[in-house]
Amino acid sequence: MPFDFLKFPYPVKQNFVDQMSNVDLVRVSLQNQRADNALKECGKMDVSFFKLTGEEMEKLEEFDILELFLSEAQRRVVLPEWNVEFHCCLNSNPFFSIACTHFHIRVFIDSIENIGKTVGIVRNLKIGDSVVPVVTVEYGEEPKILTYWDDKATGMNSIMDCFKSMFDFKINDLFIDGIDSETLRPVVNHINSTQILVIYVQVGPAPMLSDDDFKFILKNVSAIECFVSYLDLPQNFEYDGNILAKRVRICTGNWFKLHNLLMSTENESIFAYGTNYTKKDVQKFMKEWKAGKFPKLKELILGTEYRNDAVKIKGRGNTHALVHSGYIFWMEVQDN
Repeated sequence: MPFDFLKFPYPVKQNFVDQMSNVDLVRVSLQNQRADNALKECGKMDVSFFKLTGEEMEKLEEFDILELFLSEAQRRVVLPEWNVEFHCCLNSNPFFSIACTHFHIRVFIDSIENIGKTVGIVRNLKIGDSVVPVVTVEYGEEPKILTYWDDKATGMNSIMDCFKSMFDFKINDLFIDGIDSETLRPVVNHINSTQILVIYVQVGPAPMLSDDDFKFILKNVSAIECFVSYLDLPQNFEYDGNILAKRVRICTGNWFKLHNLLMSTENESIFAYGTNYTKKDVQKFMKEWKAGKFPKLKELILGTEYRNDAVKIKGRGNTHALVHSGYIFWMEVQDN
């Protein structure tokens, strides 16, 4: 809508407004406060992108949805009741996605030096305090939004800063899979320094992650709910620490030794497949458990080199452990 719309006399503006679609009204409203006030004068009191229907959004390009969402979120400083989730994927083609009831958009992040390799129309998009070049290309059945920054880490951190400045932002899923150190470490350090909460973390299964980078992840990445590793690590891999998550799932756990288990005093459940614990290892753990060293633990699964018998074991206080029979040590902690 041309800016001259604001200069028209009231009857003309009213006529224009009456003919506008809800999407057109949103576009005008988000131009500036004067434009929004003009709509109010014409009876449109609370125009918002967050009030559009899914059917109305289906007619929009993904770039338009992203642009309007960012503008409205900055104006409202609150998220709509659309079950909005944010996902961060750190791999060779890192992206940040916004998923909700009405749309799912992936924003890919690349270095500005690569913009000449992409065929498409370059448009500018305001993300937080930055105005970045964007190219939308066809990618299978869906368009792909490419944003270009000084480097990939700067892009990812800037997007997170944008959302964190507007509302109570958290990352629902953080996927780490085959990312280079130059991108991984600055992003993880930024998440920690800005105290952004991460609900779920998954690492792997791509084997390109170095041992040092995985140690860095184990030490510096925490998950409120669950940490999952699909990495197939060498037998000599060692990590002297615990994993910061309520639930831990290790799908190839040959590296998860007894000392790692004994340090896992804050986890509620630990599933470590592919381990080879001895009876002596399990006895050592059970001694510590009965002494109350694992007050939060509810369930434990370990691979063992021997067959376990089904047994009920008294724990500290009003608890007991049910150990299931089999070559997997499966223990469930219950109240008496």
